[in-house]
Amino acid sequence: LKRAELLEAKGELEKAAEEYSRALKLDPRKSEALIRRAAACRKLGRHAESLKDLDAAAEIDPNSGRICLERGLTLLAAGKAAEA
Repeated sequence: LKRAELLEAKGELEKAAEEYSRALKLDPRKSEALIRRAAACRKLGRHAESLKDLDAAAEIDPNSGRICLERGLTLLAAGKAAEA
């Protein structure tokens, strides 16, 4: 995840999303990678992908406040404030 986080910090969101995907191939139940990939997708305007990752993360960690926060940010970015 460190490589993906560094790429994300440098603004290389597409590459960061790819690195998070690689991490998920190694451990598909790593909710942190799902949440961070969702954030990168949100920033890239790929809201449906972001929400899909957040749904998967919520199945793994249903009590995560970070998932709720990221879902709200994604819905706002997608123009769905009423659902946020």
